[in-house]
Amino acid sequence: MTKLVRPPVASPPGSHFLPWLRNSDWRSSSGKIFAIPEMSTEHLWNVLGYLRWHAEDLLPIVPDAESMTPDEMISAQPIWHAIARELVARKELPTKEDLWPILRSAGEVPWERAARRKLAAAASRARRKAVMAAASVAATP
Repeated sequence: MTKLVRPPVASPPGSHFLPWLRNSDWRSSSGKIFAIPEMSTEHLWNVLGYLRWHAEDLLPIVPDAESMTPDEMISAQPIWHAIARELVARKELPTKEDLWPILRSAGEVPWERAARRKLAAAASRARRKAVMAAASVAATP
């Protein structure tokens, strides 16, 4: 899997970021408010990329996200839905459900890579454990 090597130019979100997620408008790092329909398509994709890159950083500031994965939490936010609806209206996406596959086609972000490696390591440990258990059973007379 290709990894995204360039982090967003904007700084990581802090605890003040929650209202931006819960809104249907976007606020720039300089404080300027953008209505989603007034943003360029490139800017919309950049916002989605920023949210995706920092999804793991945002988990602790979203109160109801304890049992969610980073991608579930981000895609549950109003700003995500507002942008997805706008991209569908602009015919950039066939449906809102096509958003994640398109974003993921650009490569992995750090938290996705870490999650994939964690799953692969767990599967490898399980295989080794199964092989050792089978060998132990075979060695027993």
